Amino acid sequence: MVSYLEYGPVICLEGSFKGQIGYLDDFDEDNGKILGIVYFGNPLLCSSYFLIPVNYLSNSITMHDIIQCKEKLASRISRQKDNKNKSQLLLELEFVNTLFYERRITTHTLSKSGLKLFISHSSQDKGYANLLYADLKDAGCIPWLDQWDILGGQSIPTEIEKGIDNSDFLLILLSKNSVASSWVRAEWESSIWDENQDKQVRVIPILIEECTIPRFLKTKKYIDFRQDYGSAFRELLYTIDKLK
Repeated sequence: MVSYLEYGPVICLEGSFKGQIGYLDDFDEDNGKILGIVYFGNPLLCSSYFLIPVNYLSNSITMHDIIQCKEKLASRISRQKDNKNKSQLLLELEFVNTLFYERRITTHTLSKSGLKLFISHSSQDKGYANLLYADLKDAGCIPWLDQWDILGGQSIPTEIEKGIDNSDFLLILLSKNSVASSWVRAEWESSIWDENQDKQVRVIPILIEECTIPRFLKTKKYIDFRQDYGSAFRELLYTIDKLK
């Protein structure tokens, strides 16, 4: 009935269920308005569903969305006094947790062809880098991250250099930690030099928190991830697609 929505996990983008992740099981219609039949939890275990306008729903769910949903559900469960409501929230949390672990497994095991993206970051921003890595891989890209792409016994500087040289884009995670790191700055300066020498790698700054942007990056437009991760991630994919 709705070509742009697939049955399965969806996220609510608007309305009273905004930010919640559920399972789209079917469609209904009310006075010409198309509604999605959504279960918040495994549909085989849930006793009730909700009718939500399809324009409020999306199949595009990032790891950031999943983690935020997990945190909100955990907080709601801790405050809930009614056992029936708590049971429903626990079913919802179990569904979101399953989606989280499935995404982690698939993003580290599926082999995909696509643009190669080197993620340059401070070791103190490892969690954010892993989040971006998972979403990029799920989007069909081939991200490079030291945690997953340098094996035991390999030379770290050598593998990083190879990773940058073999990438189409260098994504620079800008934070207080990264701009203060001489190791990370060396990666950036080398890549900026290569870019200026007409090599293939392109540099895209990504601002993940308020910080002083290095002078040699100030002429480049950064993608701002500080407020809305989902919108910023879509902008990143659009930018990569246009610049490839």
